[in-house]
Amino acid sequence: MRYSLMACVSVLTLATLNVSAAQAQQASNNGSLLEEVVVTARKREERLRDIPVAGTVVDVEGLEARGGVTTVDGLLSNIPSVRFLNTSSPVNSEVSIRGSGTSRGTSAEASVGLYRDGAYIGGGNLGGRSFTSLDLFDVGRVEALRGTQGALYGRNAVGGAINIVSARPTNRFEGYVDGNYAFATQKGQFQGVLNMPLSDSVAVRFGVTGVNQKKGFFYNPDNNRYFDGQKGAGVRGQIRYTGEKSTLNFLIENQVMRIPSLYYQVYILPGAVGFPKGVIQPKYEYPWNTSPTAKQNIASVSVATSFDLDWATLSTTTTYRKRKSLSSFDSDAGDVASLAATRAAGNNPPGTDPNAGAENHDETANLFGDIRLVGDKTGKFSWLAGAEWLQIESRSENWTTRTPTAANTSTGTRTPALAKTKSLAYYATLGYDITSTLNVGVEGRSTQDERSRYTQRYDRVTGVVPATARLFTFVSSKPSNTNYNVQLSYRGIPGWLAYVKTGTAFRAGGFNTDQGDIRAPKPPPPTFSDEHSKTTEVGLKGNILPNLYVAIAGYKSKIDDFLVQDDNGCIATNPVCPVTSTAFLINAGQAQTTGIEIEANTGFRIWDGTVRSTVGVAHNDSKVTSGPYRGLKIPQAPNWTGSATLNFRRPITDGMTGFVNVNYQTQSGGVQEIAGTPPLYNRVTVDLRTGI
Repeated sequence: MRYSLMACVSVLTLATLNVSAAQAQQASNNGSLLEEVVVTARKREERLRDIPVAGTVVDVEGLEARGGVTTVDGLLSNIPSVRFLNTSSPVNSEVSIRGSGTSRGTSAEASVGLYRDGAYIGGGNLGGRSFTSLDLFDVGRVEALRGTQGALYGRNAVGGAINIVSARPTNRFEGYVDGNYAFATQKGQFQGVLNMPLSDSVAVRFGVTGVNQKKGFFYNPDNNRYFDGQKGAGVRGQIRYTGEKSTLNFLIENQVMRIPSLYYQVYILPGAVGFPKGVIQPKYEYPWNTSPTAKQNIASVSVATSFDLDWATLSTTTTYRKRKSLSSFDSDAGDVASLAATRAAGNNPPGTDPNAGAENHDETANLFGDIRLVGDKTGKFSWLAGAEWLQIESRSENWTTRTPTAANTSTGTRTPALAKTKSLAYYATLGYDITSTLNVGVEGRSTQDERSRYTQRYDRVTGVVPATARLFTFVSSKPSNTNYNVQLSYRGIPGWLAYVKTGTAFRAGGFNTDQGDIRAPKPPPPTFSDEHSKTTEVGLKGNILPNLYVAIAGYKSKIDDFLVQDDNGCIATNPVCPVTSTAFLINAGQAQTTGIEIEANTGFRIWDGTVRSTVGVAHNDSKVTSGPYRGLKIPQAPNWTGSATLNFRRPITDGMTGFVNVNYQTQSGGVQEIAGTPPLYNRVTVDLRTGI
């Protein structure tokens, strides 16, 4: 277990009370905190407690109670079965739900549907499997849906889907300023938002966020650089029109950020080939002669509309988003002095080049469009129908550096690539009330993709294609998928919902264009096909007491063409291929995940104040059931995760409120890699905040 303590100070100024906080207070007085939580999980406005979905909503008050959220880990860590795989840098970190697969060393797509304001934002070579800093700014709410969501959300929602909804302009003059400073890392952070009504029907909202972290915990002495330092800013502007039967929201935003970079520790036990004495680097200090750098710039424009047609509501979402990412690192994880020290200690590493480095560039543009009709309920029937268009274009370029020799005078290579995805999908849902307490729902989606990737490798100086270049220069595919979801829900007991559902989803396949070293024991295949999952889930949600709400879900997922990250077997300790390994993806047969999730929420008044508390526990058992990895655990899937929050607020004087917040998180079990070693660290985090 690891415990850490950081001293920080923050200042928060609110022009007015937040609307959601007032709603939550009213809900606390009436009973369940989730009583009035309205979501768009099924692409229509519904109360969360009324829909047969295992889902969690994080609202504004919940975020404020934890001092605001500035990291993806902090945003999602309190949601059962949701795990953030933090690889140290946002450019290759990942979100996983219910043991869905991870693939951090490849260009694979996420195993979770990633959405901002209803638009898909994943994809690309770097940064396409997680959210960015700008996505976490001025959040209205977060909707996390667990389990296969392929029928409505489509792409990659094998583990679930997460939609971050930005705060929208309101008809109130309000805003906030938030600043904090962490002494241990010399990190200053600022956020400010101003909301202004211009008329009864038009309102605007402006926001700015910035961070400057000069120090950190992970240090590069060669360059006097902290790997986890960061600096940058983001801005957002919105204008919203609300008419009698129509609404329009226009959003534009931009971010320029230097973000935490990739860092890793060399840990070779004594006895390995070439390392009889072993090498174990310090945990927090790395002698890299290549300066660690990571950057992520975001620019996006979004338009959302809705029109009341009397018999249905017509809604559209159109988003264009461009993400530019950079990641550079020392691929040999050492310098000349550390290599000499390693050899002086009795090691003889084969083929080690202390000047080997890598720099990866990526520019990914997403164009997303959604149009749907949501019908008014007629008698016993409810329905909706829609279509989606997604175009992803990713231009990437990977650079390598090396020490030139007489046998090979090259100083490195550059490998440009162009990847394109075009996707068209049609979806529809139909609900029918069999009785006043029994409902059946059917959801379906048809998706057609066109995917292609072109790449080539050149010498950085001469521009000549190296004789050692081993690439699949052009690959393409045109897969199609049909997904469904069938739900049966029962409301026989007032205030309770029981349901059973089964559904399917797919995770998009792709291409392993880099074949790696010709000496590799395991050459990568050129392509990997789509992964398909089918989940059966039973759930129960309702109030045990007027102010105690619980939700329980049990599930079993079967996965075909399970995607697993592997490598070609090259490594510094391999005498046959003593170079950096090449990661790739393969379809490794079938896998299975089973689990159970329990959430509880309560709210009550005590000592003239208000208490809100949430508890979540999840157990997951994930394993490969066929193929070359049969019997092994799925990597990056802890057996147990848990969280608990307690927030107490009490007025002190007129206009001043005191608060105490405790946030507890834990995880245990699971493995790091598909081979089963090393195990994941058991982790406990406790965050205590108090202030006025």
